[in-house]
Formats: sequence, C-alpha cells, structure tokens
Amino acid sequence: MSENSESNLVDKGLALHERVLPFLVLMKLEPTTGFLELLGVAAYELWKGRADIFRTELVALNIDPSEERLLQKECVEGLVATARHVQETVNEGKIRDFAAMFATYCEGGHFRSVDHFEEYLSILDELSAREFQVLLILHKYERANPLDGRNPLQRAVSVWGSFEADVRQNVGIEPEQLPAILTRIQRTGLYETITGNFFDYTGGKGCLTPLFLDFISTLKIAVPPQPH
Repeated sequence: MSENSESNLVDKGLALHERVLPFLVLMKLEPTTGFLELLGVAAYELWKGRADIFRTELVALNIDPSEERLLQKECVEGLVATARHVQETVNEGKIRDFAAMFATYCEGGHFRSVDHFEEYLSILDELSAREFQVLLILHKYERANPLDGRNPLQRAVSVWGSFEADVRQNVGIEPEQLPAILTRIQRTGLYETITGNFFDYTGGKGCLTPLFLDFISTLKIAVPPQPH
C-alpha cells in the first residue's frame, strides 16, 4: 500500500474508532468515579495498540489499491467491519490475519460483496489460534497425500497417526482430545467429519472442505511445508 493510500484509508478510519471506543466504554459504564475514567483510558490504549498492529501489517503487505477503490462505500464498510473484529481480538497473529484478509478485500476481485467479506471475517473471528493451527497441519498432510482415486476416509486413515503426532508436538493437543477439538471446528464449515459405515471405521476422522481452501487464499499466508 502506498503511503498516501494508507493515510487516506487506514489512518483516518482507525483514528475515528480510536476516538469513539473509549467514549462508548465510558457511556456503557456510566462512570462517576476516577477509577472508571481510568478504565476507559486503559481500554483506549488497548485498542490503540491493536490498531497499530493492524496498520503496520497492512503497510508490510504493500497493497496499493486505486484511489477510486479506496473511496468506494464498500471499501470503507469493509474497514469498519474489520476494525470491529480487531478491536475484540487479543491474539496478535489473528490481528495480522484480519489485516491480510482486509488487504485481499481492498484489492478487489475475490469477495463478491461486503456481506461475503463479513462472513469470512466471522469465520476467522470464531477460530482460536490453536484450532487454526490444527487445520493448517491437516492441510499439510492432505496436500502431501492427494486422493488419487481414493476416497477421503482412505486418505484420512493413512495420515491420521502422523497428523495426531504433529498436532501433539506443535499444538499441545493430545490425540484423545483431538476429536472434540475437530468437532468444535466443524461450526466454521472449514472441516467436516467423515461419517458412514466403512468396514471397521469407528469415526473420529475427517477432512477439510473446499471452503477452507478459499478461506486461506484470502489470508496471504505461505503454503505449509509438506511433511517428510
């Protein structure tokens, strides 16, 4: 993003939120004491720190949309929607992901509407950092093991032990806990459990959905390395 573009879009948009947030906090709390006033100031500083991470990541991504694009109503609406999620996010990595997704939206061509963009923002918001790591690790194994005529269950069976061990080592989730984590992730639509009566299959395995591939394409992240 050019310096002028960043000034026009990010600085002005986020500056508005920086001014409004502490005011809203104080309004909700109906402060009558110095303590509550200090609480509002602390909330302001907290949000400002998150906004700075967001702004810095956008600059690092070096996106350069046209001036016409920056002035479009849906671009401003996209910034406001993204800023709302950033405001409520404590994980710095996720804030950077929000910046990357907004950069994709701002560049145009991927999202069909601001509603489509907000759907993806909500999915990212729902995912915890650990859950997202689990999905990326599964993606690594699925990429390294294409179906090639097999069904998804056959592939899952072939990689599941290695996948569980990888998740245990890099995320800290024990194999016996993993099925519950994956079941919870299904709410996002990025992962689905494989069901059905297949020989001695007892359940607990699954695969990524086409939505996952489209979702990560908006985050400008490097493709995970294939396992050895």
